[in-house]
Amino acid sequence: MLRSFVFLLVCSLLMAACGVRDNDKPENKDGADLQLSPFEQLVGEWAGIYRAIENEKPFGDASEAVMKLGADGVFNLTLNGQEDARVVGQWNEFQGRSLIMKIQGSSVPRIGSAGKLIEPIYEMQGSNLRISDLKFELKLTRKTDKPGETPSSTPPTGVFGSWNCADNNGRQTLIKLSSDNSFGLSSTKVGERLFLASGKLSDEGVSGIILTPNQTSERLPDQSYFRLRFMAGKGELKLRSDISNTETSLGACSR
Repeated sequence: MLRSFVFLLVCSLLMAACGVRDNDKPENKDGADLQLSPFEQLVGEWAGIYRAIENEKPFGDASEAVMKLGADGVFNLTLNGQEDARVVGQWNEFQGRSLIMKIQGSSVPRIGSAGKLIEPIYEMQGSNLRISDLKFELKLTRKTDKPGETPSSTPPTGVFGSWNCADNNGRQTLIKLSSDNSFGLSSTKVGERLFLASGKLSDEGVSGIILTPNQTSERLPDQSYFRLRFMAGKGELKLRSDISNTETSLGACSR
C-alpha cells in the first residue's frame, strides 16, 4: 500500500489532528485560489496596438496587435493579423518589472531577430498591459483566459508528452499526457509499492491542467484529483481534495 502517499492527503484533510501544514501557505478560508504570481497574471491572450518608438516618441502608424503569452513559456505576437508580421519565442517574467524574451523567429526587425534576447519593461493594471523598450511599444488589453473565467476544456498542445516530478522526500512521479486528453501516472518511493493512476485531463486556463483519475492502484479520498501547474515551461504537481479545498505538493516537474 502506498501509505505515505495517501497519508499526505489524509493529513491535509485533518491538519489539526496530524499537525501538518500545507506547504506553509496561508489558509484559504473563502475557497478562492491563492494570489496569482506575476507570471500567472500575464498568461493569456492580449489584443491592442503596436507602435514603433524613435527618440523616445511614437513613430509611424499604429498596427493592430495580438499577443499570446502561454503558460508553457511560449509567446506569439502577430501584427494586423498577418503571418508575415509575426514574432515567436520563449518568455519569462522578472521581478514584476520586465519580460525576458528569447526570439526564435521574427519578421518584425524592430522587435528583434531570431536568436536575440530582449528584456522589455512591462506595466499591468487590471486588464491593461503595456510592454515597451527603446524601439517599440505594445498597449494591450486582456482578450481571453482571464483568471476566474471558464477555461477551455482542451489543454494547450505544448503540455503533451512526459513530465518527471520529484519531491524532497524521495518520491519520483512520471506523468504521460496524451493528445487524446488522457493521462497515465506512476509514482514510486523506496520501501513502497508502485502507485498507478490513469484518467482524463482538462485545461485549467492560466494555471495549468487538471488530471482526474478514473482508475488507481490505491484508493484516494473522494473528490481527489491531480493538478499540474506551469511556470515558464516547468511545473509543480499537487494532489488536491475539493472536500476540504486543500492541496499537497508532490514535487517540481520538468520535461
